[in-house]
Amino acid sequence: MMDSTDDPLPQLTSYYPGQLLLASPALRDSNFMRSVIFITEHNTDGAHGFVLNMPMQMTAGHLLPETEDSDLANVPVFHGGPVATDKLTFARLQWNQDTMKFVFQSHLSTQEALESRQLGDDIRAFVGYSGWTEGQLDDELLATTWYIHKPESAIADQHAIPSLWTTLMSAKSPFHELMTHMPHRPELN
Repeated sequence: MMDSTDDPLPQLTSYYPGQLLLASPALRDSNFMRSVIFITEHNTDGAHGFVLNMPMQMTAGHLLPETEDSDLANVPVFHGGPVATDKLTFARLQWNQDTMKFVFQSHLSTQEALESRQLGDDIRAFVGYSGWTEGQLDDELLATTWYIHKPESAIADQHAIPSLWTTLMSAKSPFHELMTHMPHRPELN
């Protein structure tokens, strides 16, 4: 006879490109603590994405001297994740009010980023990205390390970045809102 503790973990049956990952408050990895990640790709080979709420307090002009005298000089730089931190990726972010969808176009060339910025688009730069190998994110989702959340307009608002994780977690449910009040380091209390 098999009891519930012997049951294998259920298999993930969905993939979530275009969705958000909200870190569980129990996640202590400094790369992802209270992070909001936009998933750019998720399939049988693994997953990729970018952390949206970890600004690095610098601009593209600090990292790319050739942009110092251009419209890209003041583009904010974010910690995109722990993979390929020697790479800088430009992305265009936009909330489409008509379709109620979030547009995230990454891997823009410097010229494409400059042209988009001159058109008034929200351009951000990311150092590194977040990546998971085959089945790794699926296992983390099953272990509730992450919560899936549909993108909302707040993710395109740079003024919302400091409270983005709290805002989105609170929108999920009263239970999730309660979790936002957990201390960062409960073991110190």
